[in-house]
Amino acid sequence: MTIPTITVNDENGNPIQVPAPMTYAYASADGMLVTSNYGWTGLTSVKQVQEWISLGNTPAPYVAPPAAPLSCTPYQIRAALTKQGLRAQVETAVAACTDQNIKDGWAYAQTFTENDPFISTIGADLGQTPAQIHALFVLAQTLSA
Repeated sequence: MTIPTITVNDENGNPIQVPAPMTYAYASADGMLVTSNYGWTGLTSVKQVQEWISLGNTPAPYVAPPAAPLSCTPYQIRAALTKQGLRAQVETAVAACTDQNIKDGWAYAQTFTENDPFISTIGADLGQTPAQIHALFVLAQTLSA
């Protein structure tokens, strides 16, 4: 694996290679180095980061990791589909499906997750976009039996 680097000058003006920043890092009030999970390869102390910044380097902005996919119970997804007027279409699509795993998933799943291939397949069959599927799961999480 190749680690990306950038060239900076050391304290004597000599060019040196240092790891490129991969996210935002800063010193906390207690002097600890704080980074996201993406980390700063090679920069392991507050002093190193401060020196790197003092050489004119600018850290890349922090990029939050993607949110975890939403999930819901079978009742919640069915109630949300009913509210959105999609329940009959889903039931018809599942019944017509030749993939037994899709049929079993609809009948027996204990949890539905928005990024599950079952959801993607049925959603695509019904012309639903990822944003529409996400909105359905947002609605589903607000519903209870």
